[in-house]
Amino acid sequence: MYRVNTLPRKVLITVDEVISMTSTSHTLDPRTIAPAIIIAEERIIRQALGFSFYEHLRELKNQVVTTANKVALEKLVNDSIKDALPAGETFDKVNLEIGSYVNASIYLNPEDLLLWNEYLWKLTAEAVRFISLPQNYVQFTSQGLVHNNPVAIGLDGEKTTTPELRTTKWLMDKSLQEVIDPLLEAMHQWLCIQKKNNPKAFLLYSKPCDCDANDISYKRKTDILTDIYDNEIKECNCNTKL
Repeated sequence: MYRVNTLPRKVLITVDEVISMTSTSHTLDPRTIAPAIIIAEERIIRQALGFSFYEHLRELKNQVVTTANKVALEKLVNDSIKDALPAGETFDKVNLEIGSYVNASIYLNPEDLLLWNEYLWKLTAEAVRFISLPQNYVQFTSQGLVHNNPVAIGLDGEKTTTPELRTTKWLMDKSLQEVIDPLLEAMHQWLCIQKKNNPKAFLLYSKPCDCDANDISYKRKTDILTDIYDNEIKECNCNTKL
């Protein structure tokens, strides 16, 4: 898909690509996802790929809009959006600004596109969703920091509310340990196999292939902590306040 990268820098993934690969609503406000993209890519994806490989991929996947390609890119973006909508549904056509970015996986070379479709698209989308969870639990307003606790009538006539903090933390733990962490390890193993079968493949991926991605992911552990502010006293007393 061709989409406008609305961020001020080149990134791997767009909001629509996040929505299409995660369990999120297709009517989601893009502003609930977009701010998390850069953080997720820097915190998780760059670390997984290595600096040079990440830079290589984000450079390829974004094309700068110029006076020479503006009309052609606008057609590609608008046609791509139209194809994704139900037949007959209308939308406001995109008018690209000079200097903005158009993001599309088709810009990747065949080798990198295979990686994107096999692992990296899903992994990056889940990383963005993970980072956006706490950002959407509370919000900054003119009154200060407040809970994001809407009450609305859904299509089924039932009310929906923001989950409790413990539910959000549980979801983050599950997302990290049972989705992101295994995907990181699976992608690492896949890349190592590709490099073993073809020494000229993925030359920019420099992670050592004689161990797992971060030495601990296969054990369902992580170097990202989600409970450091939890004051609850555990049975093992490891979190007991003195």
